[in-house]
Amino acid sequence: MSEALGVGGVGVDDDFFLMGGDSIVSMRFADMARHAGLALRPRDVAEGRTVAALAAIAERSAPRRGPAGEGRHRDGGGAGEGVGELPATPIIRRMWDVEGPIDAYHLSMAVRVPADARAEHLTAALQALVDRHDALRMRQQDDQGRRALEIEEPGSARVADCFTHQVIQVADEAEWPPALAEASFRHQAQLDPGSGRTLQAIWLDPGPERPGRLLILLHHLVVDGVSWRFLLPDLARAYEAVAAGRRPDLRAPATSYRRWARHLVEEAVEPAREKELEMWTRMFEPKRPTLGTRRPDPRTDTLASARMVLLDLPEEDTATLLAVPGALGVDLRDVLYASFAVAYARWRGDEGTGVLVDLQAHGREFLADGVDPSSTVGWFTAQFPFVLDPGEISEEQLDASGAALTEGAARVGAQLAALPDNGIGYGLLRYLNPRTAPQLAALGDPQVSVNYLGRFQVGESSAHWTPTGEAGSAMGGGADAGAPLERTLTLTVAVEDRERGARLAARWIWPSGVLEDDHVAGLARRWFDVLRRYAGHTRAVRTQAP
Repeated sequence: MSEALGVGGVGVDDDFFLMGGDSIVSMRFADMARHAGLALRPRDVAEGRTVAALAAIAERSAPRRGPAGEGRHRDGGGAGEGVGELPATPIIRRMWDVEGPIDAYHLSMAVRVPADARAEHLTAALQALVDRHDALRMRQQDDQGRRALEIEEPGSARVADCFTHQVIQVADEAEWPPALAEASFRHQAQLDPGSGRTLQAIWLDPGPERPGRLLILLHHLVVDGVSWRFLLPDLARAYEAVAAGRRPDLRAPATSYRRWARHLVEEAVEPAREKELEMWTRMFEPKRPTLGTRRPDPRTDTLASARMVLLDLPEEDTATLLAVPGALGVDLRDVLYASFAVAYARWRGDEGTGVLVDLQAHGREFLADGVDPSSTVGWFTAQFPFVLDPGEISEEQLDASGAALTEGAARVGAQLAALPDNGIGYGLLRYLNPRTAPQLAALGDPQVSVNYLGRFQVGESSAHWTPTGEAGSAMGGGADAGAPLERTLTLTVAVEDRERGARLAARWIWPSGVLEDDHVAGLARRWFDVLRRYAGHTRAVRTQAP
């Protein structure tokens, strides 16, 4: 548990969630437990919460569950059922619906590799990764305007064809960021999901005296942010085996991505799911005024003309925010969302306390017995509209005891907790249900997107196979210059654990000419100011604690 949380000194009775855990970290923790031979699921972590309770759950569960990947799925499929044609999931259909180029749309990670790394070992480890995780062998087929997906057999995708060994001269650590940025920009052009080229791996090799960097680009079609939490440990295990002359033995996930995609099609037309339609329709009431000078135009408002700013909350304030769950009893995610709603309402001044935003969740829900996507690699993201409403919080209340702030975050947390299956139903009804899709499509989309990615460990100088953060953030990414901007304003947030301490990293993106730079900067300042109020209240509570 200590390793999963990234903290030391976890006692047997310490609460996983009060120590900074969340649903994403619980999936990683459950996967680590399975690799250690313990039968735990993320839902078990939510139930048990402490080491003592989880030990009892694992002991009870052991007789009825085998290691991950050994069981058969609900439809009777075994290991081979992950290969073949598959339906597009809601998030992939959403990508297809946005007009514009998508070939370069990717996520990336740069990790440290041993100084004595060898190209043949790296390619063999990556090959084991691609052969184990089905989604990494996905191909997008285009037939006269009709798109389809297929996952090919293990061994069909040759990593050697998308691996580059680049010898590089690096005088000091400061030269890594521009070298990685240049390599990323150059190699994203090699991605082509239509040809099955969803991976680019570049080994930046400074010689045998110092650790190099392995830059991995994966098309977003085949990966999401959560997937990296399984891919990087598997890559480390595979490399260790290959370097020692052993064959990599990576565990299969409990449910294949193809099985999951097929199950979503069934789930989308369930009567219980269709009952959510009224709830999702109400999210757009009342109609909100246009943000900025106009709505984004996909023909002209593209990534090439986007404005972007990266801001970090200092370590001291971030460290205090990470203590919020234990001090205030509310989740960090809820604090981030509630504080954004408070700042946005003051920034706009004309929309009341409820803010309609586009939210994202990990989407790895347990929708049926025998369908467990918690450790499966692929693009699972659930994207949905939601009204964040922390209630009226006056300026005086912001400066007072902090009770209103705590209540606001708890209120937002309760609103999110009331969502069935963490919002996955919206995508099912909009993209996979022919009866409800037209109604939801007619409502349009929120103008603002807020996405909390969770917590990442980056920048540990002595650790191999960990994200370096040298590209400006733990997880990088990019897209075609002509890719349209879907939202008037997009905020992406992550907590990055670095050598000097954790930092809350925020990235703001907006179309040039739709919002003024100073206007966005004002919102960013307001949001950080509200977060500092939460931090101040947390410090006060911790000081008063016996």
